[in-house]
Amino acid sequence: MRCIFCKENSINSKSIEHVIPESLGGKKILPAGVVCDKCNNYFARKIEKPFLDDYSMILLRFEQSIENKKGIIPTVDGILNQHYAVKVWKDMNSGFAGHIDVDQHSLKSIFSTTKNKIIFPMATDDKFLKSGSTVSRFIGKIAIESFAQRIFESKYSDTLDLFIDDIQYDPLRNHVRRGTQKEWSCNVRRIYNINKKWVNPQTHENYQVMNEYDFLITEKSELYFVFVLLGGNIPLTWEVLMLKDIKSGWILIIIKVHYILEKIRSNIEFTKIPKWI
Repeated sequence: MRCIFCKENSINSKSIEHVIPESLGGKKILPAGVVCDKCNNYFARKIEKPFLDDYSMILLRFEQSIENKKGIIPTVDGILNQHYAVKVWKDMNSGFAGHIDVDQHSLKSIFSTTKNKIIFPMATDDKFLKSGSTVSRFIGKIAIESFAQRIFESKYSDTLDLFIDDIQYDPLRNHVRRGTQKEWSCNVRRIYNINKKWVNPQTHENYQVMNEYDFLITEKSELYFVFVLLGGNIPLTWEVLMLKDIKSGWILIIIKVHYILEKIRSNIEFTKIPKWI
């Protein structure tokens, strides 16, 4: 077995790779060795952490109460009584809405009045996720791993070596793993309201879609990867597109992967898109 990024022998690798980080609701994983231990460690430090630590993502995860794999929601800085800096926590599992960290001066202010006010930021359009290499490398990683995942879910897992050896995907691999290709086209926009709810037709309960993703293929065998996170939209390479049933809408990212080999295309199903897009 070889790593889908560095292409080195990964037969002894032990790490399983989450296609989407657990901190963003990722459930699907790749078997040990598909991404080697060295690349797995690199992605956690250099790709996923910068993306998740982006201020806009911290605000999004705080507002939507998205926990990391340790069950912790990111904190945000707030202002108490228009004067004192405090740190605001959400405690979804403690029976309380949350709590704040205060120093001695803030504590005196709380006890000196009967009405206290805390102001803290929320995820709004002016704090929208900005395009750039932090975003494109993060999504490029998901795209390559999703491609491998699609191969494993098909009946033709032996085509993984074709994917690894195909040099068409090396520019994206290098952008993600080594940063040698510095830029990858990226734009950001909103599709739906961040708090939009959908209705389960069976139970009639409201729900939100944390994330969803798919591959789109043109009649020329051009392959694009689409990633949506709670409703906004970041097209990489494209500015106009039509999608099938996209339910969420804060982040939509489209990245052109490259042309797809006919053997892989004939064995694995992809969503077709109009040739004029």
